[in-house]
Amino acid sequence: MTRDGLADSSWVGRSPRVAASRGGKNVGDPQASGQRAPDRSAEPPAGRRRLEAERGAHDAPDPELSAPETQDALGEPSAGRWLGGEALGEPFASGREADVFALSDGTVLRRYRDGGDARQEVEVMTYAASLGYPVPRIYRADGPDLVMERLVGQTMAAAYLDGKLAPDEAASIMADLLRRLHALPGRGGTGSIVHLDLHPDNILLTDRGPMVIDWRNAGDGDPDFDTALTALILAQVAIGSIAHEVGADAGILLDRLLELMPGDPIARLDEVVAFRAGQWTMSPEELADLPAAAARVRGLPPP
Repeated sequence: MTRDGLADSSWVGRSPRVAASRGGKNVGDPQASGQRAPDRSAEPPAGRRRLEAERGAHDAPDPELSAPETQDALGEPSAGRWLGGEALGEPFASGREADVFALSDGTVLRRYRDGGDARQEVEVMTYAASLGYPVPRIYRADGPDLVMERLVGQTMAAAYLDGKLAPDEAASIMADLLRRLHALPGRGGTGSIVHLDLHPDNILLTDRGPMVIDWRNAGDGDPDFDTALTALILAQVAIGSIAHEVGADAGILLDRLLELMPGDPIARLDEVVAFRAGQWTMSPEELADLPAAAARVRGLPPP
């Protein structure tokens, strides 16, 4: 689901609100996660997710438009004044949790509908960016609102579907992004930064290189947990548990990625399956398919 640098995944559901830096716990530990009660009456048809924005949704506005300068992305809430009184109009993209609005200065506003606080997400992104990791620039954060740069480029999934990216190249980019991410030391002194949602719809191919988006699940944790989660997500698409236009070709990408990705994608796979089962947007069909997806990661026949 493309989101101008702000994607709500069409590959995965949302994780429970993981503790991460909120309580000193690692997001790679499923025991550190608090369970958010699901409202399944508001969910789309079970287990069937599609790209909701056109592949061209990342076309930028006039490149001469500049983003506003700000010194403190985590400044005090300002009752919406930082929007400059601009009428937002209708969102140009919407996901399960957020709406995205184009602003007249060339930036985008991502607003979470549940009214949550985006500051943890901003803190992780700011930390990663300070160490050279490719993330969108953040200009303002205020409660559920993020104002970010509007990135120019397609998602990796869209580029693959358009024939612009081969599986080997896609796998190489993903492996490199995971390796670079897991080289960032955890803020608590252990583990590393983990994304917990890194897949081809959350990678934008821009003129500045690949950029990783949608950091809502990110925090400090175990790199092998993060790697295993990426592999499991791809396996779910590959076996048809999650409907996506990439379809069975996700299996080609998965096989190549398993050869290249850092760490051990099997070491914590059982824990990742349990963690995945607790994600509040997982449908009953997807839950039932998790053992088959895990077997696909292991290279075994489905149980």
